[in-house]
Amino acid sequence: MIRRWISVPAVAGTVVALCCHGFVLAEDKDPPTKPKAAASEKGDAEKTEKPAAEKKPVDPFAVPEGNDPKVIALFLSRLQRVPVKNRTPEGIIEHLGKLEKVADELLSRDLEDQLLEQAIGMKFQILSLYAQREVEGAEEKQSEFLAKAAEDPRPVVANMAKTYQKMQRVQQIGDLEKAERAALIQELAKDLQEGELNSDEVEFAMMAANSLAELGETEDAVAALNLFAKNIEATGSPNGEKVVSAMLGTARKLTLPGNPIEISGKKIDGTEFNITELKGKVVLVDFWATWCGPCLAELPNVAEQYELYHDKGFEVVGISLDEDREALEEFLKEKQLPWIQLHQNDGAGWGNDNAARYAIQGIPACFLVDQEGKVVSLECRGEVLPKMLEQLLGPAEKKPAAEEKAETPEKSK
Repeated sequence: MIRRWISVPAVAGTVVALCCHGFVLAEDKDPPTKPKAAASEKGDAEKTEKPAAEKKPVDPFAVPEGNDPKVIALFLSRLQRVPVKNRTPEGIIEHLGKLEKVADELLSRDLEDQLLEQAIGMKFQILSLYAQREVEGAEEKQSEFLAKAAEDPRPVVANMAKTYQKMQRVQQIGDLEKAERAALIQELAKDLQEGELNSDEVEFAMMAANSLAELGETEDAVAALNLFAKNIEATGSPNGEKVVSAMLGTARKLTLPGNPIEISGKKIDGTEFNITELKGKVVLVDFWATWCGPCLAELPNVAEQYELYHDKGFEVVGISLDEDREALEEFLKEKQLPWIQLHQNDGAGWGNDNAARYAIQGIPACFLVDQEGKVVSLECRGEVLPKMLEQLLGPAEKKPAAEEKAETPEKSK
């Protein structure tokens, strides 16, 4: 598996958390000073102490001699704990330079594959951080490094370099011409069909599709996801079912705007529900859970809009991804939320049928549905919700209870 800078390998983690470590190497610590014993005899008093031998400073960036994997692994482990002495931008660049020399030294040696993976991952991460800090020539240097490493006679180095090159192309898909994008999608699809299902290739494919969606190329993103899913399914991989489901679910979600949504299940009281029952009303479909902090932070906003717009035809359908039914029921009893709540009482959690249908991988997640039963927005939290409700239902005819209460004393005077 590739050790990517986006998921930071253990060693390259050093350069990401540069300013976060407060550790020093064990060799850098001064030994505790022992108190001198009081002289009890005349002979002891006349003894003179020999001056302690000066300890040579240890260079934490000095790579040990030889290729013993245990020694090198211990060195790398200690290297992670080396703090940045000068935490200025210049000091951090200097620290990165020392780490880069370590990576270069390791790559020059005949090491075990795992150590070479760490070394190339470390080098790539450092060059990425140079680019992020706008060091002149950093991007060119990174490209040159990968091009040279891709020709390395050691398979592990060459293969990882080629994979990093592919990752770069995926990350820069927005800068490619349409024909180049299409070629990259076909390449990624082919990779998914060859050999065992590889988590890196799956991630690259999803990254490419999501980037296309963010660029507004929804049709291309959906086509890519369907192609990826088809190729994975064709391999018959035992691990492919969940990946295919996620890809197809993401494709469904991307095509929701302007189309009907399928939501059904059992309410908290056990009765069946289908969103078609609410046609003619504006509906907020809200995926949430009692353990989700951001979900709970959004509840007051949803409650306020429900109070303002319910009489004008606004409904909310909460879909809880809680695994603990008892915790959910206690929460609902305490908060007295007045809207519809669906829950799949089988411990499904993230495996909830509605969540799986649209590849919900993070909450809170919400969809806003208009009076015709068609989705009008996949983003409807915070200030966006009241604005969209006003567009669909007109201005609110009453003020929130909190504002009315605040105005009451003025009216009584």
